[in-house]
Amino acid sequence: MSKEEYVGRVFKQTGRAERDLGGDLRGALTPVKAKYHACITNPKVIGELLRSINGLVGSYITKCALQLAPLMTEIART
Repeated sequence: MSKEEYVGRVFKQTGRAERDLGGDLRGALTPVKAKYHACITNPKVIGELLRSINGLVGSYITKCALQLAPLMTEIART
């Protein structure tokens, strides 16, 4: 499904549009290029990072977010 079709469906389902607005958006939405980010693949380094996060002294919310981050990311396969 293209972005235009998706936007059109959202407007139709919410009842905010009398017609499909997806056609009006053709060419207005530029494609998103994939971004690749560096990752840690060495198990020893991952262990060090997790121990550092566990020993973090500071904001409770920041510590919780950092503890959840590894669970939310893809595991790099080497």
